[in-house]
Amino acid sequence: MIYNNYIIKDNRDIRILDYNMEDKTKELEDKLLNWDVLSKNIIYKKNNEMKKRIIIFYDSFLLNIISLYLEIFYEIYMIKNIYDDKFIDIIKPDYIFEFRVERFL
Repeated sequence: MIYNNYIIKDNRDIRILDYNMEDKTKELEDKLLNWDVLSKNIIYKKNNEMKKRIIIFYDSFLLNIISLYLEIFYEIYMIKNIYDDKFIDIIKPDYIFEFRVERFL
């Protein structure tokens, strides 16, 4: 599980981007990847396998399996936010997923 077990390091392959797509990994170095960091930033990872780019919009429901999704796709952007066309236009993904639990319908 990446959440609360991952210490942010600038030399690792997981990057922390702000919502302007700027890399903030260096600024957050040695901090714990906790809910405060996740909820205000984008998790980005680029793998060498499958050549598909994906965006996942998510809420806290997905926290326990973030690390699984980080390994599946070539380029992955994990955004703790609701669907937003701004990110679609910038990233131009092959796939878009949104994982939400509607608790208060």
